[in-house]
Amino acid sequence: VAYFLKDDQGVQFRWAGSYLWGMAFLFSFALYLLYLLQFVLPLAWYKSVKEGLFLVLQPTFPTMSKIGRKVLRRPFGKAADKALLAELPGSFEGHRAGILASHQVVALTKGPKYERADGPGYVRLNRGEVVTQVVDLRRHSRTLPVKAMTRDGIPIETSVNVAFQVKMQASPLESTLPYPYIPEAIFGVNYLNNYRSENGILLWSERITRKAASILVEELAQYALDELYRPDQISFSPRKRIQGRLTQKLKNEFDLQGVTILGAGAGRLTVPEEVVAQLISNWQTEWQRRINEVEAATENAAMQRIRLAQARAEIEIIATITESIQAMQRSEDTQLTDIVTIRMLEAMREAAEDEQVKAMVPSQALDTMKELQGWLQKWDDQP
Repeated sequence: VAYFLKDDQGVQFRWAGSYLWGMAFLFSFALYLLYLLQFVLPLAWYKSVKEGLFLVLQPTFPTMSKIGRKVLRRPFGKAADKALLAELPGSFEGHRAGILASHQVVALTKGPKYERADGPGYVRLNRGEVVTQVVDLRRHSRTLPVKAMTRDGIPIETSVNVAFQVKMQASPLESTLPYPYIPEAIFGVNYLNNYRSENGILLWSERITRKAASILVEELAQYALDELYRPDQISFSPRKRIQGRLTQKLKNEFDLQGVTILGAGAGRLTVPEEVVAQLISNWQTEWQRRINEVEAATENAAMQRIRLAQARAEIEIIATITESIQAMQRSEDTQLTDIVTIRMLEAMREAAEDEQVKAMVPSQALDTMKELQGWLQKWDDQP
């Protein structure tokens, strides 16, 4: 358009006007672009402008970007392998940059060397950096089935439950992050993720769970099945001791690796049905023995009380007879043998009529007392 425009003297601008027009357009475009770049990323404006240029220029001028990298000998490189790219925002594949969620942080390496941890928020990879792991900062809870053997050789099945988290700062209120992690802890977590097994590389969370399972197998092997199921355990049972040692061993193992163990324990024990039947039979025998002991002790106590009552009744009878004899001897001129005989007959007649005495005295003695009572009745009726 400027090529065909004319000035106030009627002189056509031609190429000079086109050049000035184009320069003004490019200058205006650049200024407006710089203005918009500060809103591209959730960063300070001076950081957002710089990072926004990397994100905007490359897809806008892809050919120029490739030529520039070849001239400067700066290969673009992959941000991560395919498995990790699926966990990262799509921008990492095309731009080696992106915004991570508030609970994510990436471990970055340069060659075989661990470089740094970055995130959450906007993350841009430096030259040569590769994402080796995406770490979830939230609390993790894992459960793994476990097969073990007790000390007495009985196979049991259970599960191990572990709760853990990446180590957080001691004063989280001083940070603006929802999960204020310790950057040095990501190095330990990344190291845990490099463990290889028969099935490939174990994730750091799986490694913690498998370590907990192996510790649980060792702990269960120290107890017999009857000790684990002992019904009279009220506090500090073998299961609680196992849970305490399991948690402490995991803490000692992974505290230096940047992981905080929040808790660990074993699930419900499952044993073969024939073992359960035998165990129930043993418990029934044991409880029946205890019941028999309690019943025998109760019967012995009751017999002891009866003997004490009999002795007390005999003492009272003897005391009554003695008092009566002394009183009769003082008031009458009667021989001592006659007084004793008469008083004994009266005491036996009173005892035969007493219901409490009947309940304590044996049946044979009671029959004899009844005969004496009848004889005394006839003796009283004689003139």
